Amino acid sequence: MFAQEHTPGEMAQSDFTHMSDLGITLGGVPFPHVLFHLVLTYSNVEAVSLCFAESFEALAEGLERGLWQIGGVPRRHRTDHLGAAVRPLEALERQEFRARYLALLDHYGMEPSTNNAGEAHENGDVEQAHYRFKVAVDQALRVRGSRDFADRAAYERFLHDLVQQRNHTRQPRFAVEHPLLRPLPTAPLAPCRELRVGVSRFSTIQVLGNTYSVPSRLIGTTLTVRVRAETVEA
Repeated sequence: MFAQEHTPGEMAQSDFTHMSDLGITLGGVPFPHVLFHLVLTYSNVEAVSLCFAESFEALAEGLERGLWQIGGVPRRHRTDHLGAAVRPLEALERQEFRARYLALLDHYGMEPSTNNAGEAHENGDVEQAHYRFKVAVDQALRVRGSRDFADRAAYERFLHDLVQQRNHTRQPRFAVEHPLLRPLPTAPLAPCRELRVGVSRFSTIQVLGNTYSVPSRLIGTTLTVRVRAETVEA
């Protein structure tokens, strides 16, 4: 084993982590969810965003939100082995995924980096950050005295405040790293997956294996559908 030496402004690592074992509820109802977690490997400044699946859309939206929360862009981004991080992909899907992922990184001027399949330690900074962040969430929930939140917005504010507290302790190293991060582009990319789908005689459309109803006046037409992590826009 060799100690890793991190260079300021060089790399961010990201991955998904499941939060169900923490027992979060919204209005008394269990709230199973996933967090996308982004960490700068030099300063350990982090950002999280809530999602519900390890999809490309969740990765793209989480990465973009993370960079804007941090306020700069490192030279490289490393994520888990891309095919495994999302789900097993067919050859054509892998090609499409890679093209979309590279387009996203190109928008931010970052170079892609991925660990080898089965070698999770190569993404070790974010893996360790998962563990420490979930311990911090658990401790904060114990201090709070309840794992129940009124709604999703209240829970996301709780997470945001916790991330800010943790990042505050990393300011000395971030002060070194921040000037070496590249500036953000003028606007977010707001990535999404675009599909062209026909409206059936039953006034429905098929989008990635799911059926949705649309107004009957659209029967026989073709729609452009934009798929994001949580929304489908036709």
